Amino acid sequence: YFDAWQALLLKPDIFFKISWLCKKYEEAAKDLKGAMEILIEQKRQKLSTVEKLDEHMDFASQLIFAQNRGDLTAENVNQCVLEMMIAAPDTLSVTLFIMLILIAEHPTVEEKMMREIETVMGDRDVQSDDMPNLKIVENFIYESMRYQPVVDLIMRKALQDDVIDGYPVKKGTNIILNIGRMHKLEFFPKPNEFSLENFEKNVPSRYFQPFGFGPRGCVGKFIAMVMMKA
Repeated sequence: YFDAWQALLLKPDIFFKISWLCKKYEEAAKDLKGAMEILIEQKRQKLSTVEKLDEHMDFASQLIFAQNRGDLTAENVNQCVLEMMIAAPDTLSVTLFIMLILIAEHPTVEEKMMREIETVMGDRDVQSDDMPNLKIVENFIYESMRYQPVVDLIMRKALQDDVIDGYPVKKGTNIILNIGRMHKLEFFPKPNEFSLENFEKNVPSRYFQPFGFGPRGCVGKFIAMVMMKA
């Protein structure tokens, strides 16, 4: 499915005019959509038979009830569940995996974080009020996402004719933004190294966009940061 996602997102328009080239990708996308519909229907059936509804209220349940009220269409529900299945678990788990590798490779950074955690929390479990005080942990997360971004590029479509850095851009042009390259600019003290020094001062958003930006930025960026800290 991810091959299909990349192909349908990045291939030039001529690709879609050759049916035998894109057919397998279209079939993969349809298969995944069909699988989501089956899972949602199973969830709907389960909700209709449970005795205590409160014990089964989650994100998918809320979406299904919103559809029942007429607030969402079946397509809306399918797309929301699909994106939650694909986007959040994979990006979060891969980011944490990269962080664990970086911790193993940089024991001095691990020591700094451990000292901060012990100072802020001691032996008790983490609380929501602790989050703003974990500055070294936060900088470590930011530096991990800068040094090895999970999403290396994002795409936008030009809504009108424009000129970007001297290059004419026609309306309808797909513009691919190289996040990985943007995060290695000279703005950072050590752009090609993993170092907490890169976030010792505030970094303007134009240099650091791990979650994208604007109206189509990642909707889960705030909860993702809380989950990664925890």
